[in-house]
Amino acid sequence: MKYLTSDISLPLVPSSIDSHAARGRPALQTAGSILRGKQRHQDEAMKTRMGPGLLLLIFLLPACLAAARRETQYEKFQRQHVDTSRSWEPDPNRYCNLMMPRRNITVFNCKDLNSFVHGALAMITAVCGSGGTQHHGNFYYSNSPFQVTDCQTTGASRWPHCVYRGDVLSKRICVACKNGQPVHYARPSVCSGP
Repeated sequence: MKYLTSDISLPLVPSSIDSHAARGRPALQTAGSILRGKQRHQDEAMKTRMGPGLLLLIFLLPACLAAARRETQYEKFQRQHVDTSRSWEPDPNRYCNLMMPRRNITVFNCKDLNSFVHGALAMITAVCGSGGTQHHGNFYYSNSPFQVTDCQTTGASRWPHCVYRGDVLSKRICVACKNGQPVHYARPSVCSGP
């Protein structure tokens, strides 16, 4: 025996009809009420599974993905130190407080100092060749200045709530190079020059 409800047919189980009838309840449920009941059950199960672990996963996922893919030293240098378009945030304090977590630099601690070089990637990479002068070892000092935003932690920084003060300067940069590519940003004192 079948009961039709808007093109959906549901089989009836005699024992359930008898028990519902004995209690004075309607014997048949609509397909919609069955589906709503299942959806409520699934929603409750999902709420039970979601918790602090999910938030932790959301924050650590980008870092885990980067680690799983094993970014090269050059890619890490770009992620941590190169920003070719700084025009979207002119306030250096706000810029640093947005960029440090966005670039996954504050995942495990509050890095004390990080610098973002603003310029074309090709020009920054050229510091390891014709755009720079070898200072010592594999450290090169840029021949021309770049606009740089230095992000320094403040006394209010307590991981995971890292707070930065930004300072925009025009200065020559010092980088360690490997295979003609920058792989480490060094403080200018490492390449102290004119």
